[in-house]
Amino acid sequence: MNAEKFKEQIDTNLYSLIKKVDFERVGNSFVREDNTSQLILLRFNGSKFASLNQFTRVTLCFRHKFLRDIWEKFPTSHPREISSYPFRIKPTELGKIDVGKWKYNFELNCNEYDEIRYGESDNVSELLKEIGTLTITNGIRWAETLTPKQSLIHLEKNSSGTFVDKMWIEDYQNYLKDR
Repeated sequence: MNAEKFKEQIDTNLYSLIKKVDFERVGNSFVREDNTSQLILLRFNGSKFASLNQFTRVTLCFRHKFLRDIWEKFPTSHPREISSYPFRIKPTELGKIDVGKWKYNFELNCNEYDEIRYGESDNVSELLKEIGTLTITNGIRWAETLTPKQSLIHLEKNSSGTFVDKMWIEDYQNYLKDR
């Protein structure tokens, strides 16, 4: 299938589901945010040859708005770089795990994504529906478990000691000390 047909399938099978729970399209991604947090179904290509090879990657990302990004700046809107989100999960993994038992594991080069090779298929609608359904059910539940206090616990317990882990721990500690 070509890119235009793939975009039509995204609209029909994915966006039509997630917009019902306040996700908005922003570029190729879908964002749901409130005053304190951002949940984004981030779609990215992963290489400059992705459009030639006709594939895309999708991951579900979560962050609190008071966190700095990897450049140590406070973003004015949702970051478009996957590495600016401490909490990420493969959308299809949401159906296989207990969201309350999910474990933090940050990697700068993210491997927590589903790859959709639409150029090799005539129809990816079932996969897109699965991603949409899991996002609006288990994905939202997963994000709701990530309160600032619980997020700090995840980071302190599972940090690999990277500069970004330390920065986010500091951001959570600063936020929570004022509460």
